[in-house]
Amino acid sequence: MKVVIISGGNAPNQLILNKYITQDSYIICADSGFDALTGTNINPNLCVGDMDSVKSNLTGQTIQIYPKNKDKTDTEIAIDIAIEKGATDVILLGCCGNRLDHTLSNINMLKILLEHNINGKIVDTNNILMLCDSQIQIQSVKHHYCSLIPLTKCTGITTDGLKYSLKNENLNSKTSRGISNEFNSKTATITLKSGLLLVVISKD
Repeated sequence: MKVVIISGGNAPNQLILNKYITQDSYIICADSGFDALTGTNINPNLCVGDMDSVKSNLTGQTIQIYPKNKDKTDTEIAIDIAIEKGATDVILLGCCGNRLDHTLSNINMLKILLEHNINGKIVDTNNILMLCDSQIQIQSVKHHYCSLIPLTKCTGITTDGLKYSLKNENLNSKTSRGISNEFNSKTATITLKSGLLLVVISKD
């Protein structure tokens, strides 16, 4: 089951919505993430949060209201619901924006998905973010870079399909060595023995 969560950061454009929302997607809007669907023909299955920042009319929508004073962000609540519904893939849209604290928190939300063996991605206009703790296979994207950012000490990293390859090497959070690699194949495979690696596919 694929779940698409739309949060209240920078709104995904129509191209992203068309690419990641398919007929079988279960769509959850976290608070003002609903505004991103205004003027489209896309209707969410569920809207969740305290609804304190939604500008659009929610009439006719299925809503779960939560108190403003709570211990979780609206995005984390949406992720909890996705897990409860048995999601196998979760795409997070609108999760990057001017609030760096929210952006960093949303990256951490990928850890929750990884712990539940759910394929998780954060996608915006310029970036695709994923977490890896063992192996990940990614498709190359034209005119995009691939960066490997260790969130913890990562050991035994081996890459295949990237221009600057690693072979059983280690990276830690004090190095920028993994930034701005390039694809030299349609598919790249990244494996590591231990640690937590943030994989970022990005363009300028």
